[in-house]
Amino acid sequence: MDEDRVKKLLNLSDGVYMKQESVISEIIDVTEDQLKSLLKPSDTAGNMIPQGLEYIVELVTIKRYRRLGSEGMTAYTQSEQSKTFAQEDDFAEFMGAIDKYNDDSNTTRPTVWLL
Repeated sequence: MDEDRVKKLLNLSDGVYMKQESVISEIIDVTEDQLKSLLKPSDTAGNMIPQGLEYIVELVTIKRYRRLGSEGMTAYTQSEQSKTFAQEDDFAEFMGAIDKYNDDSNTTRPTVWLL
């Protein structure tokens, strides 16, 4: 997982990022743990997120960081500005990729024995 990429996508200055780094790291850790729970146990051997799915951790981390302070809200209105928050699973939009990865990793690969 590339924390520099998360920093760029959040568009945070170095000073702001340094102040928020521990919070962002915690969000990343929780997000990685949740993604691992959605993957087959054999795929997270070594406690690593498979390389092709790291983008999910980055995008969910960004989503969760931007929602800080608004947890549990369903709508927000101030003056003429209104926001409605979706109450869905953060991984819902990625379930297709996660399911495909789980299905692909479930296929048996031919074994070659050298004698």
